[in-house]
Amino acid sequence: MKILKPLLLISIIMTSFAVFQSCNNDDSDNTARVQLKLVDEPGDYLEVNVEIIDIQYNSSESEEGWTSFDIENPISVDLTELIAGNSLLLVDQIIPSGMLKQIRLVLSDNNTLVIEAEGGEAGEPIHLDTPSAQQSGLKLNLNEELIGGFSYTFILDWVVQESVVEAGNSGMYNLKPVIKVNAEVNSGSIVELL
Repeated sequence: MKILKPLLLISIIMTSFAVFQSCNNDDSDNTARVQLKLVDEPGDYLEVNVEIIDIQYNSSESEEGWTSFDIENPISVDLTELIAGNSLLLVDQIIPSGMLKQIRLVLSDNNTLVIEAEGGEAGEPIHLDTPSAQQSGLKLNLNEELIGGFSYTFILDWVVQESVVEAGNSGMYNLKPVIKVNAEVNSGSIVELL
């Protein structure tokens, strides 16, 4: 009888562990980990400051259309600092698996440009007009099938030199973002930290 009690206890623990593992595996089969990293190509500007107030995704699993990622609002970044291997992690989140169609970056009106003034000094910040990115957001097509249990990293390469456009001879500048997207797929199980 003394031997049966420890064996019964071990059996209960092993069964509970197996059920817990099974539940975790079921969850990971229906979800994928998504990371969004922002980088920049070198340009001629001293600073290009943008403020991201929302990042959303559109997937085959989303019945409501666009779903916001969980981010710390707002994200302010000088894009010129994201060169030479530097990057900014915008998103690291587990979402439902399935077709990830698009992501959308929504910018605020607090975007500025700093160019070199006469004498080589940094000039005053110049307001960047970004009408399309403020109203409907900046849509990037991904069309990537997210397989459950896999991890995906999307590198958003913001080409600042092509994105900043001078508005004639007015001294005003518009931000018309040019962003290239590269995907990296990593196999392995996903563990969601509580």
